[in-house]
Amino acid sequence: FIMFVVSLLFLQAFHLVFAYDNGVGTENPPMGWSTWCTNEICGIPDRCSEYEVRRKADAMVEQGMVDLGYKWILLDDCWAHTERDENDELQPSPKLFPSGMAALADYVHERGMKLGLYTCVGTETCKKHRPGSYGHYQTDANTFAKWKIDMVKADNCHRPSNESQIDFYTQLSQALNNTGHPMLYAMCNWGEENVIEWGPGISQMYRIQMDHIPFWQYPPQAAGEGYGQGTKEIIDYMADLHPAKNNKQHAWMDPD
Repeated sequence: FIMFVVSLLFLQAFHLVFAYDNGVGTENPPMGWSTWCTNEICGIPDRCSEYEVRRKADAMVEQGMVDLGYKWILLDDCWAHTERDENDELQPSPKLFPSGMAALADYVHERGMKLGLYTCVGTETCKKHRPGSYGHYQTDANTFAKWKIDMVKADNCHRPSNESQIDFYTQLSQALNNTGHPMLYAMCNWGEENVIEWGPGISQMYRIQMDHIPFWQYPPQAAGEGYGQGTKEIIDYMADLHPAKNNKQHAWMDPD
C-alpha cells in the first residue's frame, strides 16, 4: 500500500511537470476566433463588443466551424472597463457589453461554444490602462468563475519587479483552480524566463515567443523570445523548439 501511494504521488508529480490537466478538456489545441488582430490593425483601434461576439458565434455555427472543432471565442485586451466596480471586481465596458459577461457566456454556451477573457498578471493590461489582476488574483478568478468563463489568457505587462514571472503566473494558476470551475489557463509571457520548462506544469497553453504581426517577415520590435514577429520567423523559431517533442495534451505551445 505504501509503495502504491509513493508510486501514485510520483506519477502525479511527473504528470504535473509535463502536462497540467485541470479538467477543462484540452485534449486538442483550442481552436476558434480571437478579437485580437483579426478585423483591425492589431489592437490600435482596440474594439470588441457583445454584438460582434454574438455575430461571430452565430456565423461559426451556421458555417459548420463548431462541428469541426472551432469552438472557442477569446476576447483579448478590449472588453474590460477602465475601472473596477464598487466591490473591487473587474467589470466589462457598460457601453460595449450592456448585457454583461454572464449573459454573453450563456449565449456562447447555448451554441456549443466556449468563451475566454483576457487579463494581465501586472497592475494594468497592455492597452488602454485597463486594470490588471496583480493584487486581485483570487478576486478576478472568482469573477471569471461567476461568469462561467471557460478560458483566461494572462498577459505579461506592468509587472512589479519584486517577483519572478513564474511566481506571478503560478499565483494566478492557483487562484483559478481555487474556484472549482475548470478554466483553460493560457499564459502569455512571450516565451521569457525559459517558460517551456515550467509553463506546462501550471497552465494548459503557454506562449513561446514575442507577439505576431500579420506580415510574412517582420523584425523583432517587441519584448519576448524569438527570431522576429513575422509569420516566417515564428515558423522557424517554433521548429527549433521541437513542437513534436514538447507539445502535449493539456500543455500546448502557443506561437501566437
